[in-house]
Amino acid sequence: VFMHIGSQAYFILLSGRWYTSAKLEQGAWSHVAADKLPASFAKIAPDSDRAHVLAHVGGTEQAKEAVLDAHIPQTATVNRSEASVVVIYDGDPKFAKIEGADMYYAVNTASSVIRVGTKYYCCDGAVWFVADSPLGPWAVCVSVPTVIYTIPPSCPVYNVKYVYVYSYTPTVVYVGYTPGYVGCYVYRGTVVYGTGFVYVGWRGRVYYARPATWGVAVRYNPYTGGWGVRVGYRGARGWVSVSYRRAGWWGPRGYRGHRGYRGYGNFSAERSVSGSRGSYQGSVDVERRGASTEIDIERQLETEKGTLTGNTEIDIDRRSGEVDVERSLDFEPNENLYDRRDDVARPTESNRASDTARTADRQTTEAGQQPKNNVYADPSGNVHRKTDQGWQQHGSNNWSSPTPSSSSLDRDHSARQRGTSRTQDYQQSRSSGRSGSRAGRR
Repeated sequence: VFMHIGSQAYFILLSGRWYTSAKLEQGAWSHVAADKLPASFAKIAPDSDRAHVLAHVGGTEQAKEAVLDAHIPQTATVNRSEASVVVIYDGDPKFAKIEGADMYYAVNTASSVIRVGTKYYCCDGAVWFVADSPLGPWAVCVSVPTVIYTIPPSCPVYNVKYVYVYSYTPTVVYVGYTPGYVGCYVYRGTVVYGTGFVYVGWRGRVYYARPATWGVAVRYNPYTGGWGVRVGYRGARGWVSVSYRRAGWWGPRGYRGHRGYRGYGNFSAERSVSGSRGSYQGSVDVERRGASTEIDIERQLETEKGTLTGNTEIDIDRRSGEVDVERSLDFEPNENLYDRRDDVARPTESNRASDTARTADRQTTEAGQQPKNNVYADPSGNVHRKTDQGWQQHGSNNWSSPTPSSSSLDRDHSARQRGTSRTQDYQQSRSSGRSGSRAGRR
């Protein structure tokens, strides 16, 4: 949640879409386009804790890159003789007309089945299949009817229009999909998650849910092009969080054959606790892969004496009942090379104080604060630093007053800020990536 100081209005980002209200509590929230936000949103620093929102602010470099990513297809080569699909219906196949088009989609199955004329087309795992009957047999499709690419976003199978057949030979078919298939769409110069339409599921003898298209703490991951959901709690001593991504809810399954399995879902949980004697971090990652389940358990304990890291991997084959367990444990002591040398003097309180005085100008002011990453060298070898008052050049003993900026220093500064933002986003996406990247496009 942001408050724009100039207008005193509140702004909130939900699934890539912005809303604004004059009141934070019980306010009337209204949609505001990403390219109509106050100009100050585009000035959010790339190294800010909220820099991830820049991908949803119209006109920013981050938004432009996200839009470009949304047009990059993932491709695969499908073996025509090996690829297959099984479509299960709740009773006899039932179809509903697609609005504004002369075609129908199956309502009582979890699969995406479309009837065009006398043919039936099924998109499964971003691969098209075709059959003469809704029950099959299904063969890999080599040509998708053009009308399928006119499916409106109000239709539950809208995402299949982002899956393509590029070419084929007697033995293989070349296919691909863009991020629209997993719920990432371009809207007014930025990316958003889901269509926002409510899709009614099928409720009969069984229940078939439709993909979620809105909310639930969805966050975009620019490094995977995917989206994930995350719920967590943070307290004074630490935090715990749970993230989840499931095929059919947060995006469809990946290509069959991709890394040798078909992904059906992913569950992740993490916990972090810190205290006076050290800190503990642990995570559990459960992923279904067709008939197998993988469980990864990671633990890390940091103390004054060192870091203890443990890892357990459990592979379960549900067909055979076989269970394979691998464990590893590693301790890395906190070593200091100077501790093993008799000819090196250890710091005393007095020389620590003098060292602090000499290095205070180096980067900062408060105890425990990390050094600022603001020192640069120009092509001539001169040393400069970036301050709130502008650029300064280092002389023999001190920093000069503000000096004119140069294009090379400004470029270096922008590149470093961008790199810092990328690094922070990646580190943060380690957790959200667990929920978004495995089923995502990258």
